[in-house]
Amino acid sequence: MTPDQIYRRAIEVFTPARQVLKALEEVPEYAAAISRYFANDSENLSQAALRYQLIGEMADVEITRQQVMLMANISPEELNAEIARKLARLERLIGERTDSGTVSK
Repeated sequence: MTPDQIYRRAIEVFTPARQVLKALEEVPEYAAAISRYFANDSENLSQAALRYQLIGEMADVEITRQQVMLMANISPEELNAEIARKLARLERLIGERTDSGTVSK
């Protein structure tokens, strides 16, 4: 099966409501993995193990994100257009910060 077919089948088999809950579970796990990795906040895990966990949580979020896009009928083009709009805004903010001389070191 293609990834799209797997996403659709997961929604069918596990129900849309369950997959929405799954997406909501994955986001804080991803946030915690980011925090642990950048804070190097683990007495039992190496930085490589923390990185591996971060990648795993990132993959989980991406899989559930794809499913949410399908359930909400959001096309890749719609998402990419919004990403482009937000990147343009970020670029403007970077320019403003750079022009005002308040760049963080």
